[in-house]
Amino acid sequence: MKNVLVTGANRGIGLATATLFKQSGYHVVATARREEDIANLAELGFESHHFDVRHRDNLDTLYTTLKANGSLPDVLVNNAGISSIELLSRVNEEEFTNLLDVNLKSAIFITKKFIRHMSKNKFGRVINISSVLGSMPQKGLMSYSVSKAGLEAFSRVIALEYAEKGITVNCVAPGYVDTDMIKNIPYAQQMHEQIPRREVATAQEIASTVLFLAQQPNITGEVINNNGGLLMKS
Repeated sequence: MKNVLVTGANRGIGLATATLFKQSGYHVVATARREEDIANLAELGFESHHFDVRHRDNLDTLYTTLKANGSLPDVLVNNAGISSIELLSRVNEEEFTNLLDVNLKSAIFITKKFIRHMSKNKFGRVINISSVLGSMPQKGLMSYSVSKAGLEAFSRVIALEYAEKGITVNCVAPGYVDTDMIKNIPYAQQMHEQIPRREVATAQEIASTVLFLAQQPNITGEVINNNGGLLMKS
């Protein structure tokens, strides 16, 4: 049985991904920041752990625990993320730094921490949850877009670096998805109207794309745009 680690697994795409992997026979390690979320994840049958992705000491603790449990990940899903709404003239440096810490830097250092285990086993899948906004500009979403564009660039570089070690690195870039986060994004209704398919994706549909990439040995360095054709309209 292969192990999968899903960060930010308490709701939305993270929870849907953790659930689908569990249903598909994987041992799922699900992380969250709040104690009540960790308890809920444990009740759902996941190996659940407290993990604030911004803090490196939390990462060290998680690594040590998973190693002791025999559950170091074969598949890593960097899903934890936050959104931010502001125009450039109102960008707050502290808030911008916090967003980069969660959306970009955490994926870099979590991947660095666990990819050595994957290299040793000559097998690994790293799947980063990006966004159509990494490629499609929207007013008021500069910080979020920058973090996701950076995540995609990171993924391509690491895919190249580890291609000969049996490790694939890819991104899934959702568009308009029916989750709590999308409710905080301005122009959401306009984005919905721009979707060529005229349908909002579900978290389960995004999760199925993540599972697909976990099962593919020859797809790496790619951004899978699961957005109903929204990117074509940019």
